[in-house]
Amino acid sequence: SADTQMEYSDSIPLTCQEKVYDGKVKYQPFLKVFDRVISVGSVKNSYTHSDLYTEERELKAGENFYLPLSFGMQTARSYSFEERKYTQDEIREILTRNFQRFCRELEERGTQIRENSVKINLHDDSADAVGTLYLTEDIAATADTEILTIDRKETHGSVGTDN
Repeated sequence: SADTQMEYSDSIPLTCQEKVYDGKVKYQPFLKVFDRVISVGSVKNSYTHSDLYTEERELKAGENFYLPLSFGMQTARSYSFEERKYTQDEIREILTRNFQRFCRELEERGTQIRENSVKINLHDDSADAVGTLYLTEDIAATADTEILTIDRKETHGSVGTDN
């Protein structure tokens, strides 16, 4: 094994785009018999952004016998985006989760992290996690060996430039 160190840096903005539902909704109830669908209304809309949900229930006779009959509802919900500022806890959570995922990936490749000096810093419009990781790498597992074949052309005489 070999001891090495690696610089770590990750940055995120202090704000995010969040969905805000505005109450505009379209419903389309339906009945399905075998593969035929009978529906009322439509979820077609001119919303700028929308989520489409489908809920469906199969009918059954007794405990385990399903009938070729189901019913449900399709729903389209309109939303817009609003810029929202992350809380300090959310920033810490996001940067910590990213760092933990990075460490897990290193460990899956056979690299052990002895210690780290990674700190979270808040700036005017962003936040970052920056520092050094002190690693112990399993040399045998660091990289697959690539075998290169080099064609050599033997030349007779002196090597030089043609004048």
